[in-house]
Order: sequence, then structure tokens, then C-alpha cells
Amino acid sequence: MIVGGSTIAYYLAKQLLDYGISVKIIEKMRTDKYPLFVSERHLQVSFIIKAKEVYPNYSFIPEYVYQDTETYHIDLMVSNGTEYISFEFKYVVAGGTISVPGHDAYLLKNHSAIDIRRHQCVKDINRLEHYLELKDIKCNKGYFLMVTNMKGFWNGSINSST
Repeated sequence: MIVGGSTIAYYLAKQLLDYGISVKIIEKMRTDKYPLFVSERHLQVSFIIKAKEVYPNYSFIPEYVYQDTETYHIDLMVSNGTEYISFEFKYVVAGGTISVPGHDAYLLKNHSAIDIRRHQCVKDINRLEHYLELKDIKCNKGYFLMVTNMKGFWNGSINSST
């Protein structure tokens, strides 16, 4: 599943299809009522609502907990009884007031400290990989979904030590 209908999303979908991977594109996860995500929880809930429309026979369990040598939390577990898919979400934005025509202004919390946020992203991905490697767990797939408007995530760090 690819969220977003941008040129990059379609290019990625074509590449995945060329490899024989099934793809579903959800072009619009946001609604006209809320034209942007205001928090990670908002992103997760919007994702669940839209995914439930596309996959009505799946159950969606937020904050799924599993036990290995320690307790782990997965942001979202999705299952139809035979297929188990885990998701981790990250919502990292530069704060400020965002004005959207026809809507109220939105005050977004600042999630600065990009190096720390990158580390948190790696930890989430590592948790997904660890979960998928457990032999007594039925999880088939794991996905990491991130929303950001901070260019430092795709331009690289200005700090040479990170």
C-alpha cells in the first residue's frame, strides 16, 4: 500500500509492480475537514479509517504489545486471521502556524532535533525487523510510515558526526 498520489508514489508503485509486488495506492488519506495531519495520532487514526475502507475484512489493533526478552509496542497491527502486518508511524514536523485556505490556521508542535528524531526512526525500523524475525510470531510484513516537512530528513545532516 502506498499513501499519496504524487509522481514519486506512482514511480515507486511501478518499480514494485515490476518486481511482482502487489500495490494499492491510497491517494487521499486526509479529509477536507482536516487538510493536514496535526499529530502522529491523527496520522494513525486517518490511516486506519482509510485502510479499513480498502481492507474491510482486516482488524486493526493500535498499540499492539508483544513480549520477547522484553516488552515491545508496535504502533499498529493489522490482520485478517492469516496475514499479520505491523506498522510503525513517525510524524516529525517543523512547528509553526500553517494556514490552509478555507480552514482555520493550524498550530503544529515543533519536532526539532533531527538527529534525535532520526535515531527514533531507526529504533522503530529495528523494532519492526526484530518483530519479523521472531519465530513464534505470525507477522508477515512490517512497514514504517513517516510524515515530515523537515528537509533535513532527505537532505542529510549538517552535523558531520551523525
